Amino acid sequence: MTKHGRKRLRTTVIQAVLAMVNRRPTPLMEFYQQKQREQGAGKAICATARKLLTVLFVVFKKELDYWYLEDRLYNRKLRALDAAACVLTLHRNAMHPTAKSAALIRETPCLIR
Repeated sequence: MTKHGRKRLRTTVIQAVLAMVNRRPTPLMEFYQQKQREQGAGKAICATARKLLTVLFVVFKKELDYWYLEDRLYNRKLRALDAAACVLTLHRNAMHPTAKSAALIRETPCLIR
């Protein structure tokens, strides 16, 4: 990042990165930590600020929604979907029992039993 260009924008983006440094881990923070180990804190802040500006530019240009989903939340939602699918399978098989469905109920790797 150079000193050419809009000073207020540069200052604002760098302050946004500094505010993110001690927050919850995100892909940008992982990038910052990697750059900090490689090049030092000052260059890491500038590199992360540039990456943040790049992400914002693409989001605004393509009119996209940016969201970051934590692994913990993703896994919890996945488990809930699996549990719902298992309950649905068990309910459907209980409504129309056959020898095959009874075997399926025993073999289904559900989270809920």
